[in-house]
Amino acid sequence: MAKPTTLPRWATGGTASVTEPNEGKKDLGHQVAERPPAQYFNWLFKTIYSWLLYLQDVAISVLAFGCSDLGTSSANYLFPWYAEAAADGTRRAIVAPCAGRLKNLFVHAVAAHVGAGSSYTLTVVKNNVDTALACSLVVGNNSASDTTHEVTVEAGDYLEIRVDVTGTVSTSAKRVSASLTLLPL
Repeated sequence: MAKPTTLPRWATGGTASVTEPNEGKKDLGHQVAERPPAQYFNWLFKTIYSWLLYLQDVAISVLAFGCSDLGTSSANYLFPWYAEAAADGTRRAIVAPCAGRLKNLFVHAVAAHVGAGSSYTLTVVKNNVDTALACSLVVGNNSASDTTHEVTVEAGDYLEIRVDVTGTVSTSAKRVSASLTLLPL
């Protein structure tokens, strides 16, 4: 089934006659042979329309990246979705399916192996430019997140997650996954 192209706009004019039924009427609904007032139907259809407008704005996509091994050097890239392979310097991108706002970067490693003074920094890259959306796996933590920053994207933008190492990492992080939320504009 194709997505409808119009929303069922109803009773949105300033002079529309809209009356919300009382709680008793909402509990029982309309009875057989009852002729409900038009204002009740206007209220119902307007409420449905309002909810559809709201839901249209909160559709969510999740973009996922991952790899089985982060490596111990900088400028490695995670695989779109996930790959049972080691991250390396090969660039790998997901193409943004629609315009929207990227937010909520979450990263988890089964085993991070980050030593004192060392870290993995994962940065979202849009069209070959670093964004503010980034987080770091540091000693003692297998998870990290950035729920503060947002990045605006257009349909067709190339999105990557680059991994950089600070300090010396003796054993690389294993089974790393990262996810981003894409909300429509």
